Amino acid sequence: MGESWREPEAYLRDNAAMTLHLLEAVREEAPEAAVVVVGSSELYGPPASLPVDESAPLAPQNPYAVSKASADLL
Repeated sequence: MGESWREPEAYLRDNAAMTLHLLEAVREEAPEAAVVVVGSSELYGPPASLPVDESAPLAPQNPYAVSKASADLL
């Protein structure tokens, strides 16, 4: 079992909450700035076909992937 299953709150806090705080800070201090949020193929779950791109539906399969999908949706 992966670490994110043992500590799901830490992954949500570290990925989703920190992304939210970063985006809020950018909106307040530099609203014209572009922000690049790095994702993971984990957001999409098992691929229906390859290559997987951003048009694939989100289907996270573990707490880490859920945290990365949450950050992506923010």
